[in-house]
Amino acid sequence: MEHALFTANAAPGQYLLMKIANKHYGIAVSCVDNVIRAPEIVRVPKAQRCFRGIIHLRGDIIAVMSLRRKMKFAEDAFTDATRIVILAFPERGKVGMLVDEVKEIVTFAEEEIEREIRTDGSDGARFISGIGRRREESVFLFDPDAIFEELE
Repeated sequence: MEHALFTANAAPGQYLLMKIANKHYGIAVSCVDNVIRAPEIVRVPKAQRCFRGIIHLRGDIIAVMSLRRKMKFAEDAFTDATRIVILAFPERGKVGMLVDEVKEIVTFAEEEIEREIRTDGSDGARFISGIGRRREESVFLFDPDAIFEELE
């Protein structure tokens, strides 16, 4: 089952909430083109380890990145909840992010986002642009440009 997200109507501060390795992450809804169940991913020889391969989606070939691999978490576990979040970048194309589960769309006011964050300097840390505070939990917010730059 596919879910099209109407990014043209996305309000500022809206994030797609997802889980990766039992942690909550978010990405701006304005960057999300689609959310799909994980189809067969075709492996590409000699590709970087963080890339699972490619998928075919409505005539497009889309590279799929494993954020678990990139952030050095345990290997991807494919379940009924596993999804690929398709990000679209004008003038740059599309890329898929493999996630454990897509939860919901949440809204953070700017004052609920901590932008001054200290990171450990790991590969995955450069993808994080801030931390959203939601009830008692923290949501790590991805920087979409940093994710796309991984392809270049």
